[in-house]
Amino acid sequence: MLRLRLLGGPIAEVDGEPLEVSGSWRARSLLAWLALHPGDHPRAELASRFWPDVLDSSARASLRNALWALRRRLGGDGTYLVCSRERVGLAADVWVDAAEFHRLVADGRCEEAIALGGEELLAGVEEEWVHEERDAHREQLSAALGQLALSAQQSGDLLGAIAWSRRRAALDPLAEDAQRGLMRLLAAAGRRSEALATHARLRDRLRRELGISPSSATRALVEQLREEPTVRGTRPPHARRRDGAAAAGSWVLGMPFPLPARLAVAGGVAFAGREEELAWLRARWQGVLSGSGPPLALLTGEAGIGKTRLAHEFALAMQAAGAVVLYGSAEYGQLTPHQPFVEMLRHLVRCHAPTELASRLGAAAGPLVRLVPELVGVVGDRGTVAPTAIEGRFAMFEAATALLTELSADVPVLLVADDLQWAHPSALALMRHMLEPRPGARLLLLATCRSGELTADDPVADALQRLAQHGLSEELQLDGLAWTEVARMIGYLAGDAPRHEVADAVHRETGGNPLFVREIVRYLEDSGARAASVLQIAVPPAIRDVVARRLARLTDPCLRLLCVAAVIGPQFAFETLELVSELDGEQLATVVDEAVAAGILVELGGAQELFAFHHALIRRTLTERLTAAHRRRIHARVADALLTLHDGDPDGALAEIAHHLCAAGTAGDLPKAIDYATRAAEQATYRLAYAEAVEHFSRALALLPADHEQRRRLTFRRAFSFMAATHQLHDARALPGRGHGGHARA
Repeated sequence: MLRLRLLGGPIAEVDGEPLEVSGSWRARSLLAWLALHPGDHPRAELASRFWPDVLDSSARASLRNALWALRRRLGGDGTYLVCSRERVGLAADVWVDAAEFHRLVADGRCEEAIALGGEELLAGVEEEWVHEERDAHREQLSAALGQLALSAQQSGDLLGAIAWSRRRAALDPLAEDAQRGLMRLLAAAGRRSEALATHARLRDRLRRELGISPSSATRALVEQLREEPTVRGTRPPHARRRDGAAAAGSWVLGMPFPLPARLAVAGGVAFAGREEELAWLRARWQGVLSGSGPPLALLTGEAGIGKTRLAHEFALAMQAAGAVVLYGSAEYGQLTPHQPFVEMLRHLVRCHAPTELASRLGAAAGPLVRLVPELVGVVGDRGTVAPTAIEGRFAMFEAATALLTELSADVPVLLVADDLQWAHPSALALMRHMLEPRPGARLLLLATCRSGELTADDPVADALQRLAQHGLSEELQLDGLAWTEVARMIGYLAGDAPRHEVADAVHRETGGNPLFVREIVRYLEDSGARAASVLQIAVPPAIRDVVARRLARLTDPCLRLLCVAAVIGPQFAFETLELVSELDGEQLATVVDEAVAAGILVELGGAQELFAFHHALIRRTLTERLTAAHRRRIHARVADALLTLHDGDPDGALAEIAHHLCAAGTAGDLPKAIDYATRAAEQATYRLAYAEAVEHFSRALALLPADHEQRRRLTFRRAFSFMAATHQLHDARALPGRGHGGHARA
């Protein structure tokens, strides 16, 4: 029986045996088209469809040649490919996974359909007719995933609903209805911060790829999420409120100042570590209160490292201590002038009692109306036309600064400016004016900024440099969380203390980046995968988006080089990269310098000139960009390079060479791959590294044909290594002082 698998890639099987469909690419395309269109079709129609640019006679001749090649491969008796003088089609009993997928969905068996056909139709085939078929399959797949998410939600399984909804959203990251469905489910599960982060990624994608903003329906949902404590009245156990704070429009001195909406509820996970960083911020705060410290505290670091969360926790502590806390965010592509300070001042105006606000503003109300139009309802339109635009802007800046300075004389003021790397020049100008030394001002601006997002000539970098040169700012760069802090975070997310090896694997993969830790653990939770598979799971979409944004700033030569380096391994020597890469000498060094400057690579130094990826997840994201065929060919080149470098002593790199030869598969030398994998297994056995021996024996066996004479011997030796590895693990657990530990659900 002929079985054709078109979902994930065109694969043919006859009676359970793989079948290589040879011939021209048009012949293979023709077979795929016939599989998706049951029945017989006129030869003239097929000839004109697949050979449209030649004469009819030539097209018919090309069709005959393609059909001959297919029939010869599928069986010359015409059992599967039925051809008459005028018509062509596949036999009715040919099994096609795409057709089976449609049948299962139509029968309401969506989960079975997803298990069969959850991958892309004809992956890697980029022909005009395929795109329409692929879009139709994707729509049906999306509908099936949506139905599964709805069923899970109705049965009370929110985690299952989120998992199905994530898969649906990943099909088309620009589809707003799917993203809104995911946001609603996350909010219903008490994960509102994650829902808002989903919106932020959607907004960035729409602006970057389509040049548009989210629809009104999406914006309305986001406003609802920001204003309400949670969707449907649920409230996370770690949500924080400040009881006794004034209602909007009624605040006067002596009352707790209401927190901005974005700070009113804490982040989605427990706050882990950062004691030293919090102490650093408290010292900056005390410096401002005593009049001896700079007015700007800058938190820098890569995306997801925890800058916003640290600022959030500090802001909550300062508000509890009696400070006025204002918040604003410089969003990507934001066109509103003077963001994020407009957001801060609007909250201040909305919370103030009108009479107190009017008396506090005085003559500053007129110029400030231009910045905060809501003031018209409080103090009337006192605006006056300035002689020049420059004077008008100065008056507006001075009015805003005077209001905050005057307020800080009565009560300390903390301004939180998030994502300063996206600030517009107008906001930077207002920030510089606001931070000029003013006697008696008890005002601290706490700003967060992604260190890898700025170039030397960026206006934000220039503004921050000028402030630092004048002693008006201090910077703290955040690094990843320590192992113990990652373990605490996993325990909170998974509901149980993780095993040591699980925490170690997550810490190693993420580099302690809190966002990456959270996404890895939640991805495992939502998908039901086991914690031990953390190194094999696909990179979660949220992490992929963060990494993609960093990679988008690199030049094409640098990006191509990093993809090659990612295949070499998490750590590599410059010499190896030079042999494998298309670049050499100064050109290669320049591109590597660019990757190091961008924080993608880290120079380890040493005589071998070693480099490593800053995050294992960055490397995995890069390798996932490559097709399997491309990866195999790079593995083959890496194996050749290592054999050249270790020509005199290959035993020193047996495991590495074997790995690349086996990963190259048919793109490399199969007998050599089997030989090196076997030698690497024997070497590991000699060193009592039985788990590694099992891995090498498994690679060798995967390359051997089913009837090969070596299979029996290698299978026996792998079984021995597996048994020895099991005994090693049992003995290690039985050692005094070694407990089994908890088991994370992640």
